[in-house]
Amino acid sequence: MAFVIGTIIASFSYVVGVRLPQQQNWWWARSQCPHCQHMLHWYELVPLLSFIWQRGRCRRCHARISWQYMAVELIGGLVSALFFTVYGASLQWLLLLCLLMFCVIVSVADALYMIVPNRVLLFVGIPLCALYSLQQDVYSMIVGAAVGFTLLYTLHRITGGVGAGDVKLIFILGAIVQIQQLFMLLFIACLMGFCFFFWKRQHIMPFAPALCAATLITLYIEQLQWLTLY
Repeated sequence: MAFVIGTIIASFSYVVGVRLPQQQNWWWARSQCPHCQHMLHWYELVPLLSFIWQRGRCRRCHARISWQYMAVELIGGLVSALFFTVYGASLQWLLLLCLLMFCVIVSVADALYMIVPNRVLLFVGIPLCALYSLQQDVYSMIVGAAVGFTLLYTLHRITGGVGAGDVKLIFILGAIVQIQQLFMLLFIACLMGFCFFFWKRQHIMPFAPALCAATLITLYIEQLQWLTLY
């Protein structure tokens, strides 16, 4: 069940990440094929299963559906299931699902349009930090946010290699992982960024997906360490 919930959240968040930067209705508007504008029925929108059943093609025009839909849904399901094994059905797991939604929206928007929407940071990221503050040490969160922001802002001003959206994003993610895990997050994110650079050979690339993925990896490693100790 945790895997299914994760795929649903990831699927919804992907749509928001695609539509929000384009000022499109992401709440009420029905999904449609980007090639023939065929309005999709509910059975064409079941995460993972619809993609497999339709063999990655639109039922009407038979145009290929981007594999990214299935990849994001699969990753969302795996993340939800993995954290359920350490959190169980708890408030921490629900917070993780909210964080997953935030990370998918930001990552998709940055990957597709090279933008980190301010509305997502303000109306999802900040309330998410407030919820995490009920479970974590507020001082460690503030220090993590401040140090992360200062480091990336300095890189942004000196080298221009980090976007302004990434600077604002690390303020939120730094607060969530706290100062104790901030440098692990940055190390993993930079490592992923370098791997992507050598793979794609692009001088301009989205960094938000690496920051978000590194955050989830860092939190999972932290929980595994706690389980090992206790």
